Amino acid sequence: MRINTMHAILLLGLLFSPMSYCIENQLDYTHLKFVHHNTIGRHFKMPQNPKAVCTEQEIKIYFGEKDTPAMSFFFPNTWVLNISPKMQLVLYFAPLS
Repeated sequence: MRINTMHAILLLGLLFSPMSYCIENQLDYTHLKFVHHNTIGRHFKMPQNPKAVCTEQEIKIYFGEKDTPAMSFFFPNTWVLNISPKMQLVLYFAPLS
């Protein structure tokens, strides 16, 4: 596989990005409709009055009046996206050295 200059720049950016930027990107649901309009953001409707609950252990974001958070971040490195009542996506942020 041949890597062009743009791919190299993107790869270096990923390798040297502070971990907090990567985590912030996962919590920023507002970009879905615009950046991912052909895939996961295709039918995304911007929630009205989202609620964020932050503690020293976690950040939970609720959409509407639901009891289950739409997404959660558990410090220091675990992100959970509740896609549906029967499906969750779990990500663990792990820096590579």
